[in-house]
Amino acid sequence: MKNIYFFLSLLVILTGSCIDNDSDLGTNEISRIKFKTAFDENGYRADRWSEFALDCPEIIQENEEKPLTYRWDINYKTVSTEKDLRFICDELTTADQGSFPCRLTVSNEDGSSWLDFRLTVTSPYQEGLLIMSKVEDGSMFSFKREDKENQEFQLNAYKLNNPDFPLGSEPKDVVQVESFLYIGTENPNRIVKVNSQTMEAVSLLDYPGEHLDFMSVPGTATYTIYCFDHGREIELDGSQDAFMNAYQQAIDNVYPGIVLANHAIAVGWSTFVYNDTDGALLDIASLASYFPDEFTGKKLVDMVSCKDSEEMLVIVQAEGEVPEIVYLNPGNNVHYSTVSTQGTGITNESVFVASQQYSRLYYSVGNEVYVYDYSTGGNFPAVSSYTVGNAGDVIKAMVLTSDDSRLYVAWESAAGGELKGNAKCFVLSGDSEEWEAHGIAGDIVRMIYKL
Repeated sequence: MKNIYFFLSLLVILTGSCIDNDSDLGTNEISRIKFKTAFDENGYRADRWSEFALDCPEIIQENEEKPLTYRWDINYKTVSTEKDLRFICDELTTADQGSFPCRLTVSNEDGSSWLDFRLTVTSPYQEGLLIMSKVEDGSMFSFKREDKENQEFQLNAYKLNNPDFPLGSEPKDVVQVESFLYIGTENPNRIVKVNSQTMEAVSLLDYPGEHLDFMSVPGTATYTIYCFDHGREIELDGSQDAFMNAYQQAIDNVYPGIVLANHAIAVGWSTFVYNDTDGALLDIASLASYFPDEFTGKKLVDMVSCKDSEEMLVIVQAEGEVPEIVYLNPGNNVHYSTVSTQGTGITNESVFVASQQYSRLYYSVGNEVYVYDYSTGGNFPAVSSYTVGNAGDVIKAMVLTSDDSRLYVAWESAAGGELKGNAKCFVLSGDSEEWEAHGIAGDIVRMIYKL
């Protein structure tokens, strides 16, 4: 009983001591961190290789303002410890992921608070202009996205995505088949198959020929890529990435020893090549020669399809003469006209592209573009319609969109320099904006509009 009384007396003394203590022990209040706003619940999107910027929301500390630290995690990896996020998106979001899980964690000495958000990183190569050129260290690809406004050219688009799979030092050609690009280079001789949406190499194909001068995909509904090797043709079957020479064997049987021009074009249901030795337009399947009187003794300058690829314009040149433009409908065996280009300034270095809707042939002379209505049978324009760069500059490539809304022109500056390649977009119809870019390529080899 005495023990119980003693314990109760001691408890009263201790309780009184706590109440009467004037010290500050235990009165420091915790400064909890609160965010005034949250991140967008719909998440964020950014292109690969672009800088994703996201600022830290305004923060309130409940009591005392204490030093803060920050940590940004994207896809479970810490990418920054700065207050505001500035992050180069170097990894694509996979289809399975949909988006990357992300978190901002803010801490002080009393604890941490965090906010979650989602980030989807998409390909910057959806649709746009691709320029192949040669620079000091080899092949370079410059790409400008055209399905989004105010996009800059990305130089070294291939190298950036394939540091371990270098191209050959001599760029030769690039074509698109469905969702793949086929890039042909020499030294070493190879064709690289590339995913056109990610610009990542899928496979490296050892080219069996000695030289790779030119590649062509005649038409959009074919997997066949025609490769030209100093006048001989090798097919690459894009459906199985296998090389064949069946057409060349057939050509050798009918026209032994001939040299083919570096071109193949689809018109109607046929694919045409050109016999540069004799001067003849050949259907590559039947090896029939079309309109021999128009071509005998003439070499090919260029040939382009027109009128929804049902007709064609063949530009040829006899030795010592100016080029001629031959307008044909081979499917219906119709020869419309053959006209001399005397006085136009057209040479075998001119670049040609034709409208698929109208009777318009765009051709270059130096740094100027002329538009010729070929239905007139020789009524060439007296003045140019478009001019790029300065006098002495030379147009190297042109691309006309299938809907005739935009004309892209690539040229090289006479002033030279490693990046002497430039490009300009002329808006022919619609509400898109013209643009011009300088110093975006080396020696221009090819320009295509990639879908």
